[in-house]
Amino acid sequence: MNGNNTEFGKFVYRRIIDEGHAIGNHTFDHSYIVNYSSLDSFIENFEALDILIYDTTGVKMDIFRFPGGSNNSVHKRYGPPTIMLDAIEYLKSRGYQYFDWNIDSGDARAVVVPKDEIVTSVISRIGDRSNINILFHDSWAKTTTPEALPEIIDYLIEGGYTFESLTKYSHYIHFEYVADYPNKKIH
Repeated sequence: MNGNNTEFGKFVYRRIIDEGHAIGNHTFDHSYIVNYSSLDSFIENFEALDILIYDTTGVKMDIFRFPGGSNNSVHKRYGPPTIMLDAIEYLKSRGYQYFDWNIDSGDARAVVVPKDEIVTSVISRIGDRSNINILFHDSWAKTTTPEALPEIIDYLIEGGYTFESLTKYSHYIHFEYVADYPNKKIH
């Protein structure tokens, strides 16, 4: 979840919690330059959302997803080469678990990706994985993502999968390495 300090944004945060869903920190502002220019900037952006969600819902978040994922290479354009490792260590020090994904729905390839392409993208990548974490995006423009979900959910249920809200104790998906550090596995 990113930051939305409007009354509607706060309504959405409360609704997520009231309906029993997990809410995770994805930084207040998804901007790569804001998040990855320095550790201080990352922390400021991270904490801004932590405070907003806590003040709005009373929930202390402890799950996180990096904008671009933990092995993104965009950070190289904006900040120090160790920013991803430093941010991971910071998250650990705060008691957070971060999550990556092992299936990309492809819904971010364009503003609107056809529903059938999203369904095919997900189903074709499931394979024999026992634990999956699918990357989807939810925004006003992503109208076909929610349209694709019923078909994907039905397919997964038929395949014996179950669904759970993420917690810091959930089976996590971490990319195998952080960009620029291929020999340093992070777990």
